[in-house]
Amino acid sequence: MKQLLDKSMSRSINSFSFFFLLMLFIVIVYSAYTINEIGRHLHEVVEVDLPLSEVIADAEMLQLKQHLLMEVIRSEGVEFFENDALRKESLDGLNEYNEHFSLLLEKAKGTVQKGLTMRRSEISEADHKELLALIQNLHHDRNHFNELANHFFEQGHKTFISHWQELERKDQELDEQAYQLLKDVNRLTSKVSSEVISQGREFLIVNMVLVVAALFIGLYLAYDILRMFRQKMARVRNHVDLLKRSIEDGGSRSNPKEKRFGESFTDLEEGLKSLVVKHSKKMRDQYELEKELIELATKDKLTGVFNRHKWDEQARQSMNFVKLGHPFSIALIDVDHFKQINDTLGHDIGDLVLQQLATQIEQSISETDMLFRLGGEEFVVLFKDTRVHDAEHAAERLRLLLQDMRHEELPNITVSIGVTEYQDGDELSAIVKRADTLLYQAKNAGRNQLAVG
Repeated sequence: MKQLLDKSMSRSINSFSFFFLLMLFIVIVYSAYTINEIGRHLHEVVEVDLPLSEVIADAEMLQLKQHLLMEVIRSEGVEFFENDALRKESLDGLNEYNEHFSLLLEKAKGTVQKGLTMRRSEISEADHKELLALIQNLHHDRNHFNELANHFFEQGHKTFISHWQELERKDQELDEQAYQLLKDVNRLTSKVSSEVISQGREFLIVNMVLVVAALFIGLYLAYDILRMFRQKMARVRNHVDLLKRSIEDGGSRSNPKEKRFGESFTDLEEGLKSLVVKHSKKMRDQYELEKELIELATKDKLTGVFNRHKWDEQARQSMNFVKLGHPFSIALIDVDHFKQINDTLGHDIGDLVLQQLATQIEQSISETDMLFRLGGEEFVVLFKDTRVHDAEHAAERLRLLLQDMRHEELPNITVSIGVTEYQDGDELSAIVKRADTLLYQAKNAGRNQLAVG
């Protein structure tokens, strides 16, 4: 009877052991497959997605630099063709950008074609071909833009307006294409990263099942063995005690393995998160760089107000709005005896005077009006939708405000102002020249005055 009971218990243990061992084998095989898939996806991210994102980001930055160069040409207008040095520098710059851009796009095409050879399951072949088509279209349009630019430089100022509008429109289209291409690359990169993270989580779940199954098998076998040994306790009590201690010692070693496994996967998941965070930081840095470049192109470094390039742009825009019934006036402001301040107190004090003056004027003018520094101690205020008599009152308030401005570490100052408004047929240079003449009338009349005309 005891022998039959022992055989029955043995068969029970063997059948359950086989079932759980089979389940463990399946889980282990699946875990190995998942690890292989994660490794393959990580290889694809490193070899394809990140290099492609960097290349396209560099291409978009190059397009931004070209856009800033176009802004310089547009601000100069027809006078651009009279400046041979600037004209040659701009042409060389555009040709250099085009050559560098072509190299970047060829590199991007090679990276996409490499991705096609990998046959990635989460990114279809159609996605790769669509991305490749976008790159080729951008390459073609970029070459067309370069042809238009060379033709524009050859034609000269006679056809400036018609050719410039076409060239500017094409530049805007290239900006939009480069931005769309970067968005598509980021979308595909995010898709791969999400797939890797998802597989990592599946891997964690599968291995948790593996650990639980192993623990369950150990507990089940321990339970059956203990029950079998208890039936023989009367005859082999000393051996049962020995086996019991052996089982208890063996069962305490499962926790460290489980802990080490969890830490291993945690390192993998943290590595993937670090990869995604690094890519997001690059995008943020690119946005900040673009913002900084635009800031440098429009703001005066010393005072923080708008610079001469921004003045040319806004003044010409206001001249166009005059045709729609929106007059404007300007006030040209110059600090009296500023050279004497620099000579006696030093340029550092002179710089502080200019900064304080710019701050006071900006705080005093309306939100629609704009302050620009033309150079040195010369500033100009653009009064939008304002006739000359209203601009005169506003300029007089500014003169009195600056006359009464006090700062314990700075000398007292006065300013002379020339005020004028746009007149029919005026060119921008004519408006500025008239305001400059009025300014010197105010200075010759004794300074700390304004002249209107």
